[in-house]
Parts: sequence; structure tokens; C-alpha cells
Amino acid sequence: MSDFSTPYTPDSLEDMLGEGPEYSFQDFSLQGGGLYNYNRDDVEFDTAHNFSMPLERLPRRSRDQFPELSLPLRVIKHISVEASMSSHDRILDIGSGKGRLAVMLHTLTGAQVRGIEIEPSYVTYARERTHNFSGISFETGDATKVEFQDENIICLINPFRGALMENLLTRIHTYYLEKKEQDSDSSLKIISQGICSFHLQSKPWLKQVGSGDGILSVGIFELCRD
Repeated sequence: MSDFSTPYTPDSLEDMLGEGPEYSFQDFSLQGGGLYNYNRDDVEFDTAHNFSMPLERLPRRSRDQFPELSLPLRVIKHISVEASMSSHDRILDIGSGKGRLAVMLHTLTGAQVRGIEIEPSYVTYARERTHNFSGISFETGDATKVEFQDENIICLINPFRGALMENLLTRIHTYYLEKKEQDSDSSLKIISQGICSFHLQSKPWLKQVGSGDGILSVGIFELCRD
């Protein structure tokens, strides 16, 4: 079994995911399939909010960072219901890209959404399309050094892996453990999809809930009570 706390290689990914064209290194999620199929609702949404094709990419800054992925509107509708999202939630979108997920989550639930993105041009793009939304904000920065602001939902739609993800999860665990000690009713949900979910599955302080596995579908993880 692969060690998910270390950076991956093409061989380790074959060990985890098996062989086949739908699992080609780094781009396995971009090959189509049910999870990423767009329909007319997505075309209408993108037109209404002036989003370009969701798979437009910039070169990766490191091998541990993945190209931007944008899930279809129907998938986000499903996960927002399954995770019981509402206008009372505060959502942190790690690796927010061009802001499409943030807009979907806010318009569907009314939740406050804050996006963190390392690519300045993506942050500019996202801000230009959300300046009329009071409940959405974007920041340029290193997601592994993000300062949490009492968000109760964190979105990890396959932003990165390896040491980057391990560092982020360590910071999440430390912050929310201290918060729980101060307020026993505090909670955390992590919405995850992609290879980064292997990291979450290995953490004893998280439990997987909901119907998705987090790998080939969207998963929901919660902070363990004990």
C-alpha cells in the first residue's frame, strides 16, 4: 500500500488507482466520466456569471499541485444538500481557482465563502466576477499557511497532495482541536474530492460520512467527537 504522507510518483499512483487511460498521471480526473460531465445547467450558470471553460489551466508551480478542476453544478447541489449547508455556514475554499465553486456554494446555500488561491491571475479573475456578491471573497496566498477564520466547512477539491496536503491537515487539526476544547459544540466538515482524499482517509481524527468516497465522487469528512 502506498504511503500517502509522501509525494507520489507515477508508479505509486498506478498502485493506488490501477492502470488504464482514465488514470493517466496527474490528469486522470480530466478524462471525462460521470463526475465531470457538464450539462445545460452548467452552460447557463457559466454564461450568467461570465465564467470561461473550467479546465483552462496554468502551468503547475510544483509536481504536488494539480490543475484546476471545476465540478458540475448538479454535483455541488447534491453535496450541499448532503452536507446540510445553509446560510449560517462559513466556508473556506482551498485552492479556489477562478472562483466557480465559491459562486455555486454561495448562490445555492447563502453561505459565506472565502477562497484562498496561490495564482494571482485567478484571484483577479474571480474577484471580477464576484464584486456584486457581499458573501464571497478571495485572497492570494499559500493555502498551507492560511489563517483560519472560524470556518466550519473546508473545501478541498484536489488542490494538491504530498507534503503540502500533510502540512495543511496538520494546521487544520491543531486549529480545530483547540477550538473544540474551547467550545465542545464546534464542528468541522471537509468536502473533498480527488487524490487528496487519501490523506484525509488516513487521519484518525477525521471520519468519513455521507455517500461519496472522496476519490471518484465527492466525500464529506467530519471532525471526530472523541
